[in-house]
Amino acid sequence: MPDDQKIFVRLENKFREEKTAMDMITMESLKEELLKENQAFRELATQHQNYEKRLSELAGLTYPNDEELLEESVLKKKKLAVKDEMYAIMEQYSGVH
Repeated sequence: MPDDQKIFVRLENKFREEKTAMDMITMESLKEELLKENQAFRELATQHQNYEKRLSELAGLTYPNDEELLEESVLKKKKLAVKDEMYAIMEQYSGVH
């Protein structure tokens, strides 16, 4: 690969990294604002944290039984659904503001 092409690729990668970092900062700011202003978002965030806590407990089990394995699977799906709801609120909120 020619040197000028290598430089372009490095610059492009650096731009992507910086854009991703900026997007994450923006997302975190939006989350913080919604946690303050939106009751439904706060409830979803609390639910998400509770699911995460229980999933951590289940992950710490050396020999989980069938019931615990099923619970883990269900909680992962619920946690993902809550996260999707949170992102939908974030998208809606960012479109309005």
